[in-house]
Amino acid sequence: MISFLIGAASAVTASLGFGSGCVMLICLTLQGVERLTASGINLLFFPCTGAFSLVLHHRRGLVCWRQALPMAVLGCIGALVGSWTAGVFPQQWTSHLFGVLLLVLGLRELLGCLQKNRFLHNSEESGAE
Repeated sequence: MISFLIGAASAVTASLGFGSGCVMLICLTLQGVERLTASGINLLFFPCTGAFSLVLHHRRGLVCWRQALPMAVLGCIGALVGSWTAGVFPQQWTSHLFGVLLLVLGLRELLGCLQKNRFLHNSEESGAE
């Protein structure tokens, strides 16, 4: 049942464009699955949700192919480098690196929200005068 819930939550986040990896990797590692094994499960899961979501987004005109295709090619190259790197470095290093990446992205999002709110708040004050 928990695997079903993890899969459903990952599918929803993937179809919204947030990426299923964060949800799936965090949930699986909290269940005691090794991080590289959790990554392998995510890699099996991703093409299914990605293909389905891509079809729906394309039908709605939400895919810019001119930007997407070069990123897909570079993503394939990055996948080769990443999978090689995962096999070279100890799993503990990659787990820490993933944690740091999540912290940096979270802080970036938080600071962006704070900056946006500050801008909106200042705009309202100047418009009220």
